[in-house]
Amino acid sequence: MKARLSLSGKVSKNQQKMLQAFCDEQFHKNAEEHTRRILKIACIALNESFGFGAERCSNFLDRVTEISNKHIDDEVFWVHADKRLEQMHLIFKQEDYEKMEVK
Repeated sequence: MKARLSLSGKVSKNQQKMLQAFCDEQFHKNAEEHTRRILKIACIALNESFGFGAERCSNFLDRVTEISNKHIDDEVFWVHADKRLEQMHLIFKQEDYEKMEVK
């Protein structure tokens, strides 16, 4: 959900740009923290359930990073990812492709 504030007339264009930059920075910081925490949980789960040690968890993290970096600007990656997961019989909520933005 996107919130829009009408700041015209009350805040200068320069201040609006600064506010937008601050909001973008906070969003990315929170996204990075959330991603890091999810990956920590994944490594713990891999260790507890399948005996993955440091090397195998490191390989897992390297592969996640590689896939992420490879498809960072790929507009249709998530379509393919959802199809692949469906083939694996893993149930995830599919992405809302109309709302996804590519930068």
